Amino acid sequence: MAISENELLRKLRGRIGDLIIYQSKGKTCVRRMPEQVTLNPMMLEQQERYAGVAVLYQALKAVGLHEIWRRAVEKEAMSGYNWFVKCNCTAFAKEGCVGDFGKVFLSCGDLPLPDGLRLVQGEGNELALEWEDGAPYPGASEDDRLVVALMRDGRSLEVKVQEGEDWLRERQRVVIRLPTEWKDYRHLFCFFCSAAGDRYSWSRYFLIT
Repeated sequence: MAISENELLRKLRGRIGDLIIYQSKGKTCVRRMPEQVTLNPMMLEQQERYAGVAVLYQALKAVGLHEIWRRAVEKEAMSGYNWFVKCNCTAFAKEGCVGDFGKVFLSCGDLPLPDGLRLVQGEGNELALEWEDGAPYPGASEDDRLVVALMRDGRSLEVKVQEGEDWLRERQRVVIRLPTEWKDYRHLFCFFCSAAGDRYSWSRYFLIT
């Protein structure tokens, strides 16, 4: 970028050839147009991955889960979106769709997950999540709440969230009854949230078969 004192350029705005003329802080500035960048196949694939992550982040915004990521880095020089991209980019295939749901994280944080967390599939639309009755890890509390999020295959990556008032860590088992219209949502993620709603755990993934 160059700062021009030329009186002829002082009132100009826009593009002349490969130069862009604009005003900044009362000064006339001139810079060259950026060179055309040719993307190689690897760069194109990475672009598709980032696009897929962006779609998933928008799905989290629709149900309010993006606030978890914002809170996680509110004291850092990073946005919640950038932290989400960093944690989830490797889960996406080169086509921009999820390649490995086991690498997807819908939540993050320092709240511990309980030991032995497992999915028990019942009849019809009924599921249960169970975990061990061990001594709580430091920072965990018996009134931490379980939250369940579900996704289905495809590029839309829509997210559904379900939680219950009595889904507490101390219970060691919660029963989940999915609405009939959710039958295609086969990817289940669960995580814990503190009673105050200011701390979260990383999510754990299960496939509903």
